[in-house]
Amino acid sequence: MRKILCYDGSYEGFICLIDVLISNYKNTLDAVEIINLLIEKEQNYIFYDKIETSKVKSEVFISKLKNLLPGKFVNDLYLYHLCDTLKLEKIVASVIIKYPLNKNILNQITNKEVCVLWKAKRSLFREIHRYKGILRFSKLDEIYYAQFKPKFNVLPILSKHFFSRYNNMNFIIYDLLRGIAFFNINNKGKFLYLDRNLDLKIKSDFIDKLWKIYFEKSAVDERISMERQKIKLPLYVREFLTEFKDCND
Repeated sequence: MRKILCYDGSYEGFICLIDVLISNYKNTLDAVEIINLLIEKEQNYIFYDKIETSKVKSEVFISKLKNLLPGKFVNDLYLYHLCDTLKLEKIVASVIIKYPLNKNILNQITNKEVCVLWKAKRSLFREIHRYKGILRFSKLDEIYYAQFKPKFNVLPILSKHFFSRYNNMNFIIYDLLRGIAFFNINNKGKFLYLDRNLDLKIKSDFIDKLWKIYFEKSAVDERISMERQKIKLPLYVREFLTEFKDCND
């Protein structure tokens, strides 16, 4: 019988879920379905269990894992949790379950599950690096605002980068997919959960228009490669890029 487990998508919730999977579903992982409520809507299932998020329980379980697993893997759990759309929860639990019987498993890149985790981490870093370069801000009165729909939950890491770089500037970065916003107001950073249906329609300002003019005028027609553009700038990131917006409004 299929078992459905829901959790809130937070790091603490992720750790509590892994604890439950290992403790209660060690031999029946394949029969478990995981729902991350941060990126998925709660369905009208008749039978499902909602995992309680507890910071204390997550810290206790992490301490336990540090005595069992290499420290690097335990630290990487935070990164796997950020790769939310890949649904790595059961894979992480499975690798932890198998580790005592095969303590070399984390070095076996040919192992299917280990390979998935390795590729996920690589994709996460690629996504973070991409948005450090292409996240675009528009001015709303005295606040700069950027919105995006990243493939992974990269805002917790991106926020540190932009807070360090623009700490003298008031700004908001909003992840539309997850409903998470990072506010930097008067050099004080804070995360808030907002309505996932919120989408501020921003009219192009003067800076946007100048950027688009620069982008168009600096292009060399003979060197334009649409195929390369798709590789470097996937379609899902273009919706919020000034270069691809119509500034004639």
